[in-house]
Amino acid sequence: MNRRVGTVLKIPYLLVFLALTFIPALTTPAFCQDELLEIGSFIYHDRQDVFDDSDRSSIFTIQKDGDGILVWRCSSDELDVLLGLDAYFIGKDDQIRVRYRFDSDPVTSFSNWSLSTSNTGAFMQARKVNVFSNQAMVSNKIAVEAVDPYDQDRERYIFELDGLEEALKLLTCAGHLLFSK
Repeated sequence: MNRRVGTVLKIPYLLVFLALTFIPALTTPAFCQDELLEIGSFIYHDRQDVFDDSDRSSIFTIQKDGDGILVWRCSSDELDVLLGLDAYFIGKDDQIRVRYRFDSDPVTSFSNWSLSTSNTGAFMQARKVNVFSNQAMVSNKIAVEAVDPYDQDRERYIFELDGLEEALKLLTCAGHLLFSK
């Protein structure tokens, strides 16, 4: 396993990809001038809210053979998990169905995730973020399936999770998670 920790990156092609995704905060001019930190398969972006100085930092990993993106981000003092979709989902009551599988563990049941305003991303329910994050930190990869209840369209993604624990430690809103060290 090749693990690159602490490498400072400037990634113009990634900015093009992110500009097409659901995370407007990552596509601001300030983001485009920032240097990003690569930690395993994750990219860390340090960001502060311009009005209240709260942490708006994020970490994300991109599917190697596709356009899916998995994000952990600080929103005020809370940790959010977002799935960037490679499709426009209509949803039902602003929800889509998502299930996932860590490594060779059993597949979870479908749960509702809230669609982003652009309909190209979905937020995990806040009450599930801690358990999900703790399981992700001890896993090597995650397979995710998103289903649009409107027309049953499905998107599947596989994300590598190496470096997740170290990357999460950089997010001030993730201090409550169960880190191994």
